[in-house]
Amino acid sequence: MCLSTFYYAWLAYRAGEADRRTDVCALPLRRHVPHMFIVTFVIMLPITIKTGRPDEGWSASLVWVFFRAYPDDRRMFIAPFIRKITPRAALLGTLAGVSLTFISDAAGA
Repeated sequence: MCLSTFYYAWLAYRAGEADRRTDVCALPLRRHVPHMFIVTFVIMLPITIKTGRPDEGWSASLVWVFFRAYPDDRRMFIAPFIRKITPRAALLGTLAGVSLTFISDAAGA
């Protein structure tokens, strides 16, 4: 995760320099933010409760996050290439689908 965080920060810096902006943000965890709730409540909390030692839960969560982040660290080097060869409409189509799902869910509530 550390490598991917630095890599995404570097990409954000380059994007900011290219656009002459200082408000560019790197979002290294992307879809992993909800995943961290799972790590907290499914891995850390039960181990901490069972052992009575928060450091055991923390250690187990670090092992889990390492194995979970390993594929991302390998893929981060091919992402710019994939972005170059993929049409923009295809990249934005998924985002539009997710957005429509949230909008329709909110409208139905």
